[in-house]
Amino acid sequence: MAALAQNRTLGRYEMSRDVGMTITGSTQYDQDLHTLPPANKNRSLDEEIFNKYLLRAERVAELTARYMTELRLALVHGAVLDKEPDQEAVGLEAWLWPLLFQARISTFFGLPVVAHMTYEKGAEKLLCRYSQWLAPGAYRALNRVLDGLSRWLSEAQTFGQSPRRAARAILGFLFALNTNTGSATLWTLIHLLSAPDPTLLPRVRAEAESVRGFADGTLDVKGLMEKPLLQSVYAEVLRLYADLTITRNLKADVTVPVDYGGDDAPRMRLPKGDMVMAPSWTVHRDANAWPGVPPDQFDAERFLVANEQGAKVFSMGNTPGRWMPYGGGRPICPGRIFAKQEIIVAVATVLRMYDFEMVGYVDRQGQRTEDFPGMRSKLPGTGIGLPDGDILVRIKERTQNTTMES
Repeated sequence: MAALAQNRTLGRYEMSRDVGMTITGSTQYDQDLHTLPPANKNRSLDEEIFNKYLLRAERVAELTARYMTELRLALVHGAVLDKEPDQEAVGLEAWLWPLLFQARISTFFGLPVVAHMTYEKGAEKLLCRYSQWLAPGAYRALNRVLDGLSRWLSEAQTFGQSPRRAARAILGFLFALNTNTGSATLWTLIHLLSAPDPTLLPRVRAEAESVRGFADGTLDVKGLMEKPLLQSVYAEVLRLYADLTITRNLKADVTVPVDYGGDDAPRMRLPKGDMVMAPSWTVHRDANAWPGVPPDQFDAERFLVANEQGAKVFSMGNTPGRWMPYGGGRPICPGRIFAKQEIIVAVATVLRMYDFEMVGYVDRQGQRTEDFPGMRSKLPGTGIGLPDGDILVRIKERTQNTTMES
């Protein structure tokens, strides 16, 4: 799997084209325009855009700073504070998910594209090619969000395309933007707030509070990204919940090692013309790849190792071919740098601003249960799913004693 995923000569154009056409209503011409490099260039239009706006450090820093500001605004205006002793608890997802969505959309588009939430719910029906008469709501939501994006793009750079055509391309990006990071943030907080180890949440919060906070509410992101336990929790959540189907179209014969490679590993020949699909879910939960705590269980310190001084540090050194939530090779997720910062920043911001009292678990119908939530049913290989349930919490605003700088 690693050999296929990390090979930069292999791609997945055909699969990406078909998904793009079905989920955004675009044409093959639109998809070719965005994903195939012109004859005189090495990069496609999408790759040019991603390289300019998502892979440059200064652009990612700009996005993260904007996201922190938008998230704080959303949290302040959307907080359900526990001001009375007998106040009812709220579901963490029910409270936090719309606020994360609002902050994310406001960061990229300047205002909430509300219709996207309805579109997202019907996207699986579009992906499965439901006819319009079987899923009229999904198609209505598709047209509403395209209309909204078209109006926004009419005032923005459209790279030489009509606003409607550019809107279809941006809608694909918008769908990807809201598929994984919000879910990962929720899963992280659920594990922290309900951890059997009572020291886990205080230790993570201590890391979050140890970084500088500025007067405008933003944090020292570079310092935050260096915190070992926060990084380990982030990596473990993606390992446990990322469900990605790595797809490659073979333009030539390829020989790859079986299992996790090595000089003595047997090799397999894959013929030209084949499409190879490998699920990250299987590798992420393979006991042979993840010794120690069983891989179907959450281990906050799975990615921590002791350095020469005996201190625990974050390490991905033993994970090539085993940890692949963003894919690999040329089609690797272009938003992976911002995604990591978004998730860790969101968790740190929430923990710095609020205390939580966990009351218990509820199922999808809101009924109390003793069971930790599983993952909500979804199409396999389509990203990080939402919890199939929620945790009830009471929220209290914290008196922050962290160092603030102007």
